[in-house]
Formats: sequence, structure tokens, C-alpha cells
Amino acid sequence: MSEADEVCADYADALKDLQVNSKPMITSLTMLAQELGAHDVSIASRIGELIERHIRTSAPKAKLCGFYLMDSIVKNVKGHYVNYFARGLSDLYISVYQISDPQTQKSMAHLFDTWRAVFPQSALEPIERTLPPRPQKIRLPPPPPAAGGFYNQQQVYGGGAYGHQSGINAMAPASAGAMLASMVQGGGDISALLSSIAAVKKATTAGGSPAGSAGGAGG
Repeated sequence: MSEADEVCADYADALKDLQVNSKPMITSLTMLAQELGAHDVSIASRIGELIERHIRTSAPKAKLCGFYLMDSIVKNVKGHYVNYFARGLSDLYISVYQISDPQTQKSMAHLFDTWRAVFPQSALEPIERTLPPRPQKIRLPPPPPAAGGFYNQQQVYGGGAYGHQSGINAMAPASAGAMLASMVQGGGDISALLSSIAAVKKATTAGGSPAGSAGGAGG
């Protein structure tokens, strides 16, 4: 199994735990998506496929959490992920919306209204035709993330704030895989994940490769 296969397998395992609206878990998975696929369209597509599959196969109450993760990734990592999710967005969204309870539908509609500045109109129009009429309101583009911080999506996630950490060097798949495995074992503890990222960044900046203890994922 290649390193890319290993980290994607670990990402899939982590997704299984995304059954509730967990800010640390969504943040952790967003940051891993950035490290693994922000500059690699192949891995970004594989991670996007895993998230889509998670949404389609999860219990009804957990599907919304998958959309929250997707939303966090496309707003903070952007790039390849926006292109990937845009292609199947309407089919995925509509299929889940139609089987959801009224409260989940309301949350999904609110989420949709934040995508105007994220996805192309061609991806949004089929969804707009499916949703019931809603009060018109000015939909401003999302504000830029604060310096060194997360894009504030408090209005979407009920108090959570997510986003990308600017200035983090991309790491080797093996290092990211070990970091993800550690995050899964620790129950999605974001502080441990941040410490791992900082350590890898420091080692890379110092001119050396990430510490050998990073090893391979799932070893």
C-alpha cells in the first residue's frame, strides 16, 4: 500500500467518528485535508470522494455533519476541493435534503445560503430550484480569515470557528498519516494535532526532514 493509500485509509477511519457536530473533529479533518490535498489534485479528489461517501452512507442525523466538514474545507482550503465538490454538489445535496427532517432541511438551507461566494452558480442553480421560497436577503461574500486564525463560521456551525492556518508548510504524506492516526486515537483532540503540525513545521524550517518517529500511518 502506498503512503497516499495509507493516509486516505486513515482519513476514512477518522470520518467514521464524525457522527455529531464536533468542532474539534471538523477542524482536525479540515486541517488534514489541507495538508494532504491542497497541492495534490489526486489526493484532494480521493478525500472528496471519501467525504461524499460518508454523507451518502451515514445515518440521517450524521449526514449534516458531513456537509459541515465539506463546507469547512471548501471555505478554508478552497482550490482543488471546490472544483471537486462542485461537480456533484447538486445531486448530493438534493438527495440528502429530500430525506431529511424539517429541522435538518432548515440547517441545510442556511448552509446553502453561505455558498454564493464559494461555488459557481451552475452548481447552485439546481439546488435553488429544489428549495422552498425563502425570504430574500443580502448574501455578502464570507469575510477573509483573521490573521493566523480560522475563518469564522459561527453562524453556520452554532458557535464553531473553522478555517485554515496560514503559513503551515505542506508535509509528506507519511507524516500527515501518522498525525491523523494520532488524532483518531486521541479522539480528535485539536491541541495534539496542532502540536504535531508545529513540530513538523519547525523540523522542516530547520532544514531537516520530519522526525523519523512520524513513521507510516496505521503502522
